[in-house]
Amino acid sequence: MNIRRFRKEDWLQVKEIYEQGIATGQATFETTAPSFEKWESTIAANLCLVAEDEEGIQGWCKISKVSDRCVYEGVGEVSVYVRDVSRGKGVGKQLLEAIIKESEALTIIW
Repeated sequence: MNIRRFRKEDWLQVKEIYEQGIATGQATFETTAPSFEKWESTIAANLCLVAEDEEGIQGWCKISKVSDRCVYEGVGEVSVYVRDVSRGKGVGKQLLEAIIKESEALTIIW
């Protein structure tokens, strides 16, 4: 599994995985996937990763800014989504470990 930064051309696969999460009724309160522009605007400090294998993107994760209020400065929300056929195979764990490492290296303050 290759973990790498999200690229715009990944959006269709990322959206598909997001919609699979929505369908479970457990991943989010959203009922439909947002537009690419809206979804991308929530990514904090370019912290969005995908897990990719020879069959395509199997999962993604991102950090979103929680609030613009000063008391939440530097606080982020982590989202991790894994393609339904790849769940239970460690993809989410790999993504979470990678995003933690990336975020800690940045010492983020928004």
